[in-house]
Amino acid sequence: MNIRMWLPFLLLELIAVLHVLRLVLGVDVIIDGDVVPLYVSVGAIVLFGVAGWMVWSSGRAPASES
Repeated sequence: MNIRMWLPFLLLELIAVLHVLRLVLGVDVIIDGDVVPLYVSVGAIVLFGVAGWMVWSSGRAPASES
């Protein structure tokens, strides 16, 4: 598995997990001293879920390791 292909996806999923924790646990997500609005958290979960589905379902062959 080529980790460089998955790294951006994994970072996006980490951000999505932080937003899910916000919704479940009530923890505020603070970026540059400002609390992120709730609609941004919901949008992030949807956006990153769609991006994850697109990466997961891509029919491309894995990159050759040469």
